[in-house]
Amino acid sequence: MFRIRFSISIRTALFGWMFMSTAANAEDTSPATAPANRAAQILHAGPISLKFQDGELRYLRVADREIIRRIYFSVREGDFATEMPKFSEMRVEPALDHFAIHLAATCTGKTISYNWTGDITGSADGIITYHAGGFAPAAGTSRRLGLCVLYGAGALAGHDFETIGEDNKAAPGKFPELVSPTLVASRFHTLAYTVDGLHVSCGVAESLFDMEDQRNYGDSSFKAYNPLPYAYPNIEAGKTLSQTLSLRVDAAPGPSHPTTAPATSPADNAIHVRIGLPIEGARICAITSPDRFKDAMDFVSMNLHRTPLADATAIAWKWTTATHLPDDDTAMENLPGIVYQARTVRSFAPRALLRVGPLSINGRWPQTIRPPGFSAAWTAAAIHELSLGNVDEAAFADSTPQAANIISAFQRVTGKPVVDVSVSRPTDIDAFAVNDIGTTTLWLVNLSDQPGEVVVDDLPPGVPPQLLRPALTDKPETLLGSRIELTPYDVSEVVIRR
Repeated sequence: MFRIRFSISIRTALFGWMFMSTAANAEDTSPATAPANRAAQILHAGPISLKFQDGELRYLRVADREIIRRIYFSVREGDFATEMPKFSEMRVEPALDHFAIHLAATCTGKTISYNWTGDITGSADGIITYHAGGFAPAAGTSRRLGLCVLYGAGALAGHDFETIGEDNKAAPGKFPELVSPTLVASRFHTLAYTVDGLHVSCGVAESLFDMEDQRNYGDSSFKAYNPLPYAYPNIEAGKTLSQTLSLRVDAAPGPSHPTTAPATSPADNAIHVRIGLPIEGARICAITSPDRFKDAMDFVSMNLHRTPLADATAIAWKWTTATHLPDDDTAMENLPGIVYQARTVRSFAPRALLRVGPLSINGRWPQTIRPPGFSAAWTAAAIHELSLGNVDEAAFADSTPQAANIISAFQRVTGKPVVDVSVSRPTDIDAFAVNDIGTTTLWLVNLSDQPGEVVVDDLPPGVPPQLLRPALTDKPETLLGSRIELTPYDVSEVVIRR
């Protein structure tokens, strides 16, 4: 078992976040009012580092390896709508290598009201325990009540896992590369996998998991959901049920692997980027009007009924990051879902023109107040993902004026090849380049709400590059040196003459 003590970074921590302990009453966060992000904290359980926000455990990592995307308690209505919690208690007790959290919340919607509490502990031995339970004050209807665990597709797609079923027998499994139209696993109480010298095990008592491929709905994760044993969809009043989840990380048997992040110079916390080679088949797609996508289908319906589309010449489908949750982290983390869906469509409709739209940042949720520049950064990063998925045409919904400026900038380079860019911390910065006649344009997108500094390595000698902030102004400035200061959710172009 781990006995090491060290600090591990996740996306927002890498820019040097500092947080205070939180004991807050939150605003009403029913579907009529999408939730504002409350103060976040970085917590540690031995070798595990995580971000705690809005009552959720997010981005659980050991060094640079994401082991779990999220753990949270979910209340789903009779129509599967997610009801966001209103917290009456949120107590956090952080320490250097352990923590304790107590939550009390109510989720109220059209068909169900549910009161629940959560007690979460993280130990210095790399064990996290989440005990949750509650009751409905009045009878109602719900499709699912209970703890959910998200496994990030970017970290785990293609990796093997093992489940332990209700008969306590082990069964092998694999996180699929392409989007699975069926359950990834079912009726298990424990899932375990080994990767990069880490053995990760997540289990639950009092009920069983099923695991679906959330990429069907635009997400970038696999969701293990763990309903409390009610008689769904009818929830009787006053019946109290609870469940306990335990996550454990150990060093795997065999050759040792590094479990700390590589050392960096304290004098230079900059993110380094380096322009590479063109990506085969990746080009900036045509960005058009949402009116052209009135025939767009739901991806999950296409994925369930593939055969009629085998000889299609064009396929259009809708996409959003916010099918399940509307927060800022979800909006950014789900952008790679575009690529997974596009590659899956290409696998069963090899000759089809791929059309994605309208892309929506809010989905069914009402317009959410987001930080300045967020929509522009989201749009630029989405265009990058569209190019990686070899999408031919796309359209954006609910675009802000700043995001519209970004779209206009990319419309000028429709069809141009996209170039790979290596990034020393890709969870903080999205970077890619576009080749045009006589120029290479490097795009830098700050994915976080913290400022940062980027260093462009190996800039070619000659004419100094020009720096533009297309979301804000079309006036270029000469880039002196190779360092660029990025504001929160900044989108910058570096135009390099070849």
